Amino acid sequence: MKTCTKCGEEKPLDAFNLDKRYPNRRHAACSLCRASECRAWRTRNIERSRADQRVRSRAWYAANSERKRAYGRAYNRTVAGVATKLREHGIDKPTSEYWAKILTDEDTRCAICGIPLHKLIRLGFWHSGGEPCNRRLSFDHVTPGVNDGNYRALCFSCNTLRKDNHLKMEEVLLIMRGWYRSVGIPVGKLNWLNTHVENGVAVGGTLHRNDHMKRKFDDLRKGDEE
Repeated sequence: MKTCTKCGEEKPLDAFNLDKRYPNRRHAACSLCRASECRAWRTRNIERSRADQRVRSRAWYAANSERKRAYGRAYNRTVAGVATKLREHGIDKPTSEYWAKILTDEDTRCAICGIPLHKLIRLGFWHSGGEPCNRRLSFDHVTPGVNDGNYRALCFSCNTLRKDNHLKMEEVLLIMRGWYRSVGIPVGKLNWLNTHVENGVAVGGTLHRNDHMKRKFDDLRKGDEE
């Protein structure tokens, strides 16, 4: 037990902050009194406190800029990070959480070309000369700019083509299939690549090459969950 020099109450040692300047390595005043004292000082010296905080913040960001960016990139790929971004664009919380899970699921496929997220992460390129992309699926409004509940997941390439050139699904899919041919990739070997559009839905591609591979993959996932 130890008596606080501020309030005069006898308290257990864990109620005092560690401080190696004192004999028992605990501060003379209890943590509650110290916190109250600090708040009072900040109230009296609010401008100085804010200026000191700005200086410390700038120094920390200057010394840890890459660490901060890496953390931000990693967080933006999590379910919580994706949901936060969606809410910033006016999507309500239940919808943002629902779509965040879909957009981060590696089996989710682009609604136009059909590429699954796990392939997009591994390949990491888009249609324009094989340039690196952000390797993620984008949240797309079927009706641009309207939060009417009609949403879908698109890869970087399809989303960019559709948004920048105002193309229809059929036109985007045709360009994507043509791009794979132009770089020497036989589209017949890309089992996930959609072939055509029916009733406003791109179809023809599959996540797995055949039923045997699908069963094998499902067994592996079941084993991981157990």
